[in-house]
Amino acid sequence: HRFFRQIVPLLEKTGVGIAFENLYDRHPNDRLSKRFRNFGAMPEELCELVDKFDHPLVGACWDTGHGHMQGLPQGASIRMLGKRLKATHVHDNDGVKDQHLLPHYGTIDWPDTIRALRHIGYEGDFTYETHSAVAVLPDSQRDAALRLAYEIGDHLVNGSSRPGAGGVR
Repeated sequence: HRFFRQIVPLLEKTGVGIAFENLYDRHPNDRLSKRFRNFGAMPEELCELVDKFDHPLVGACWDTGHGHMQGLPQGASIRMLGKRLKATHVHDNDGVKDQHLLPHYGTIDWPDTIRALRHIGYEGDFTYETHSAVAVLPDSQRDAALRLAYEIGDHLVNGSSRPGAGGVR
């Protein structure tokens, strides 16, 4: 807090905000892991940090993949962050590795995640961090992969005609 507090005047001068991203410090399937502790791996810690600033240009960024690797329920974590949530890093994984997959290609509960974003009235960007879904492909297949990525995101954000489906807004 002391370190970042120094840049608040610059934030105010430029109108640019900052969002602290959740990290991970353990693998949910590795109880013997010797990983170091990362402050901000838990949503309670992000809330504490953002609240300490008490400034409209300071918020949180929820990284769905990091939260999943931490073994956290996405919906409960997002609801806890509430209006503090200013940004997202959206990607999927298997809960063990930070794979940066497209939604539905891992094991994140996307309906719960989207319901939570809608519940808190999230209006920020839905920013993909899914480079692994495209970078491995030959150039001739990347356009098709990007179209699929767009369609998956559009489905999540805007919903579909299926009962119970719904977008972020």
